[in-house]
Amino acid sequence: MTDLENLVPSPEPAEATIITALEVGLDAIPVIGPMATRVIDHALSVRADERRHDFDMAVIAELRRLAESVDNTLTVAKVLSSDDFAATLARTQRLAAETASETKRERLARATVSTLSSSAVSRVERAQFLRYIEEFEDLHVWLLGYFASPRAWLDAHSMSDVYTGPTGGTVLDPFARIFGAPEADWITPVETAIATLDGYGLVSVPRQHMTGSGMVETRTSDRGRRFLDHLHEDAPAGSEPPTEL
Repeated sequence: MTDLENLVPSPEPAEATIITALEVGLDAIPVIGPMATRVIDHALSVRADERRHDFDMAVIAELRRLAESVDNTLTVAKVLSSDDFAATLARTQRLAAETASETKRERLARATVSTLSSSAVSRVERAQFLRYIEEFEDLHVWLLGYFASPRAWLDAHSMSDVYTGPTGGTVLDPFARIFGAPEADWITPVETAIATLDGYGLVSVPRQHMTGSGMVETRTSDRGRRFLDHLHEDAPAGSEPPTEL
């Protein structure tokens, strides 16, 4: 697989398309009318091509990683003959072109290549996990990792004092420190994401006041942990919360 990268065509840089448009004077034209629409549509199309190119390279990197893993017999013939891989790739290429999140594209690449690996995850569950990846943003995945071991995460980030005080609190109390912002800035996206994860049975997060030890109990379900394992995510304690909510 040493030359697979050369098979992926390089996209036309979106920046170059926009600069060319500006150089011919389109910057003086209001962003209305058919000409402006065509320029914007073309620039957006090129940007989508760039994202797909980056995604294809990420898939190749994952294929290389799998090919170099212990006791693996991956061949180009196996890749090309796999209907699961081809169908998943067609879907994830489209999704990758539509997302602005680089980390989400990386998760899509790992999910694509997982169709070629021997795994305890069933075909049905793998399809469900792909739907999760499609729907979830970085916040959802970070919350899954955090709730797998809140104590480990807070200890690793020098925030043990959040749960060791005498008064206790709620499961969400540490987030003011984690995000370094007032509750109004993070409470709605966090609660919305938790509700989604809870609806899929991936977490179970109580809202009542509890002791400090209760605040940091594991809240991610076995299914949620299998999803994280499927994504090959970093150890939860080492993950960082998204900077944009």
